Amino acid sequence: QVIDSGNAIERDEDIADIGVQFRSLGPVSLRATYSETSQEIFATPDVSEIVIDEPYGGQGGEFERKIQTFDIGASLVMSGFTLSTQYRDDSADDPIFRTDYLDRQKYRIRAAYATRGGMLRASVLSENTDAENLEGGVGYEGDMELLAADVEFAPWPVLRLRAGYSEHEGSSV
Repeated sequence: QVIDSGNAIERDEDIADIGVQFRSLGPVSLRATYSETSQEIFATPDVSEIVIDEPYGGQGGEFERKIQTFDIGASLVMSGFTLSTQYRDDSADDPIFRTDYLDRQKYRIRAAYATRGGMLRASVLSENTDAENLEGGVGYEGDMELLAADVEFAPWPVLRLRAGYSEHEGSSV
């Protein structure tokens, strides 16, 4: 028998951030940001979903969560080539849902080339994100990888030919 249930989630997020960027340090640019996200979530489960009610951990209610993020990046631009890297670290105080992370790291690298005048442009991207919540018996670990490439050719100013490919791979336990 299939259970027909309805639930609702309301989510409010406030994000405050501060950053610094150093541009045109020769061919190099650097940036760093710090942000704090405050989440307020109100979940209303359907009666058919409640397995164990309060005081043992009901499945509805109001929840709050704070996430601190540190993000740094650098880029190098020289003779039509661009190389950029990024590292991001997120740390949360509490998970609300099973798939919420307590710690998440993201690494990204991108390389690109463009000819003068823009007749040819190509880029490749690699990105990896690792997230985990190993507290409280949840045991959540997840990762996602992204690989992407694209090329654009403009034989005439009014015509651009473009091709791209991306591959996403993710897993969680």
